[in-house]
Amino acid sequence: MVQLEVGEIAAIEGISVGHKETKDPSTPNVLKDKDYDLFDISLVDANGQAISPLKDTLVIMPVDEGKTVGKVVYLPNTDQEEELDFTMTSYVDANGKTQQGVVFVAKHFSEYGIVYQARETKVPSDAPTAQDKPVFEGTLESKVPSDAPTAKDKPAFEGKLESKVPSDAPNYELPESDFVPETSVPKVAPKAQDKPVFEGTLESKVPSDAPSHKLLAFDGKLEPMSKEDKQTKDKVEQKEVKNASANTLPNTGDTTNSAVLGTMLALSSLALYGYGRKKGENN
Repeated sequence: MVQLEVGEIAAIEGISVGHKETKDPSTPNVLKDKDYDLFDISLVDANGQAISPLKDTLVIMPVDEGKTVGKVVYLPNTDQEEELDFTMTSYVDANGKTQQGVVFVAKHFSEYGIVYQARETKVPSDAPTAQDKPVFEGTLESKVPSDAPTAKDKPAFEGKLESKVPSDAPNYELPESDFVPETSVPKVAPKAQDKPVFEGTLESKVPSDAPSHKLLAFDGKLEPMSKEDKQTKDKVEQKEVKNASANTLPNTGDTTNSAVLGTMLALSSLALYGYGRKKGENN
């Protein structure tokens, strides 16, 4: 909104306004990285041609709702700005709605901008800080109730556990198979090489009180006696007894004759025993 002073050029018929805002691609260099509204204002005649006013002009520009104006600037070019005095005001726009705006005096018509203050998150003065965080210096303990059950309170089962199979349980019969299970040898099973080798001397210790038996030396050959040999031996022994009785002499001689007679009888018995054995072998 523009308000002209009395006595201004009568040829001024209207106003032309262009608008740019934050992050516009053609933002002037002096307004980059700032939150702004930029208005390009000019006065025009009936043909739309720009006319420079002769006197100062009162200009009112709208302010975005919820924002705070930081400053109002005049931009003679893209790299320069002139800060202007301004006053906050209220006005009624063309739609009859009351708006907040800034009012200032313009001597030249070109680009005028409103630069808004950066929004800050206000922290309450009494907000707690890290230093206000309490530090626990005690010892945490888990308190067990006095009536809490212990291992001693666990009931001991003294009966017999039985696995009861229901009467209607299905019975599964495994099919016959020619599969022969193999005995799996553990990887760590001992080998023949691992069998310990006895390197000592085995001794059989005989008790000191064990009885001692002396065996007679026999240089001959033992052979089983046949039935015929036994009969022949019995006959020879009977005959020797008879001969001994018949040949017994009165004890009138000396001991030498008796020794000779005994030797002869012994030789005769051996001869008859050998004869009988030989005869049995021939038969």
